[in-house]
Amino acid sequence: RGKPNFVFAHVPTPHRPFVFRADGSARMAETEAEAPRIFNEAYIEQLKYINTLVLDTVRAVRDRAPDAIIVLQGDHGPRHPNSMSFEFRAHALDFVGALNTVCFPDGDYSGIPETFTHVNTFRVIFSKYFGTDLEPLHDTSYLRMDPASDFLEPVTWENGVAIRTTE
Repeated sequence: RGKPNFVFAHVPTPHRPFVFRADGSARMAETEAEAPRIFNEAYIEQLKYINTLVLDTVRAVRDRAPDAIIVLQGDHGPRHPNSMSFEFRAHALDFVGALNTVCFPDGDYSGIPETFTHVNTFRVIFSKYFGTDLEPLHDTSYLRMDPASDFLEPVTWENGVAIRTTE
């Protein structure tokens, strides 16, 4: 108490296995055979419950520490368990669209660029609150478009939309 804190929490959900229903009650984890069939329903159920926990946590932090800077990030955007399918390749750019949001105690978000990815989150925070004046890094993500390859293709952002840099 009385000293600044940096708290990091890694919550690996709503990843599989999906073990919560929307109301927080337990559900049986899916088997590999049934995962593709129930994926959407089970994912959404668990996501709804986790969202209530996250919102409750953010409210509690704001109540106890009104000057807190809160960062919420996801590790990737939506993806289906059948990741080797055509659908994977057709929607692969959605994967790099991960949640990245900040809550500043002063409510001033004017220093956040329109295109704002994970690589620049703490650069923005450090510049705003600690005067570091860090220039933003180029917003590039890397994605394996061919599951049989080790090659990662660069993906850049234009007007908030992921664009494949190479074909």
